[in-house]
Amino acid sequence: MSGENVKRDRVDVPNNKNKKDKYFGSVKFFKNMIALIILIVIFALIFGLVYMLFFQKSETDIPKSMLTGEVVNGRGVVITPDNIDDIRAQIDSPVADGYYSAEMNFEWTFEKWDKPSDDAYIINSVDNVRTVYFDLILNETEELIYSSPYMPVGSKLTDFALEKELSKGEHKAVVTYHLVDDEFNNITEVSIAVLLRILG
Repeated sequence: MSGENVKRDRVDVPNNKNKKDKYFGSVKFFKNMIALIILIVIFALIFGLVYMLFFQKSETDIPKSMLTGEVVNGRGVVITPDNIDDIRAQIDSPVADGYYSAEMNFEWTFEKWDKPSDDAYIINSVDNVRTVYFDLILNETEELIYSSPYMPVGSKLTDFALEKELSKGEHKAVVTYHLVDDEFNNITEVSIAVLLRILG
């Protein structure tokens, strides 16, 4: 067989360059590019949403009372990007010595002046650092009509009656909190207005 010609089949190798050129200008290429762009946009939106929900600080954890001005000292706080961290720190930290966070309702109803109120309550919040007691002063006469016992931090006072006779009707009064030290000496005072309703 040495002198014989061996016949071999010819195999055509496809020209990849022509296929690539055809693909880059084809409708299929543009469809794939549009699909890729849409996927990138979707992933960017999902990432942005996750970032906003879990990492970006929001003003929603500021108490509504601070946004509406219903705070103890009578003034609200304007929230800005510059002061939001300071306000959060103030909310999360205990009330400083000499200050007082009041937890109470502001309209007290008494069936009669010498019968305990069903709705009046005062709490010495666990955020405070001092024992307190309070005096209830009638606006009309500046007369002391009730004086509470000492209230340690975290205690709640309810079911108390007035100590002086008060006529039927509505009366304006002031609750004056007295913050005391460990020896029960007065440190400072905080006053808050209340409305008294005497039903009979």
